[in-house]
Amino acid sequence: MSENEKISLDQMIGTSEEPLVAAMHEGVLLLIINRPQARNALTLDMRKDFARLVERAEADAAVKAVIVIGAKGIFSAGADIKEVLQGPARIFRRACPRALATGPAPTCSRRRCWTARTTR
Repeated sequence: MSENEKISLDQMIGTSEEPLVAAMHEGVLLLIINRPQARNALTLDMRKDFARLVERAEADAAVKAVIVIGAKGIFSAGADIKEVLQGPARIFRRACPRALATGPAPTCSRRRCWTARTTR
């Protein structure tokens, strides 16, 4: 991508109010956690959506890598504590990391990278 073709994160998110935004570019699936007002804390629904997006990426041969970032310079505070206090915290720990760790595409975030167990 040349200097003239660079797209900012804000342009990718646009005016979306979706808490999880997916963008694909040249074989890279970019998953943007878009809940900066809550320090990009993940709700249970977001984690389930995240796992579904990663599973879809696994099945798509065009996806060579997955990158996870947070909007507004905040990666993620982790689980939404307000929601955890009201619901089933067990599910929070499992949905998202399992999908990332077992998928064939290399996956990176600012905090951790997972590599493929199998190759395409």
